[in-house]
Amino acid sequence: MIGDRSNRHAKEMPTRCAFYTFASLAGGATLTNLGGFAGVLINANGEQTFLSLFVPHDFRKLKHLCLVLIPREANPAMTIRTVCNFAHDGEVYTTHSKTLDHTFIAALDVVQEIDLTALLDTLIVPLHHNDYIGIEVTRVAGQNTNAMVLGIRLRYL
Repeated sequence: MIGDRSNRHAKEMPTRCAFYTFASLAGGATLTNLGGFAGVLINANGEQTFLSLFVPHDFRKLKHLCLVLIPREANPAMTIRTVCNFAHDGEVYTTHSKTLDHTFIAALDVVQEIDLTALLDTLIVPLHHNDYIGIEVTRVAGQNTNAMVLGIRLRYL
């Protein structure tokens, strides 16, 4: 007689992860590096960086979407604005769109993840495999943001 096999397999599919680096910049933002890390420095009003990504074919459900950055100063209230658009082939790029401001505690030169999941979770239509996503990260005018943006991490089932 073979023992109980009810726990033999995971109850939930294992998560997968993808990392996308930023592809474009505007408003005076500059490419920079810290040690072996490369990214886009946003440290003045209106500086922006942009990224496009493709949702993998094996995507079933969003678990976590985060912006990865390295603050270039310690700050108890650093603020960035993110704009997210997503659509699939045949849709207008602004079909699904959301803008959010994120305020976080910045630690000097420490790799930090800023949760962006709400950009996609609160939309009426959920993200699907083969969707295209565009993300814009901006220093809000009058804010004190000084950070090197590395990219976006997508975790999914």
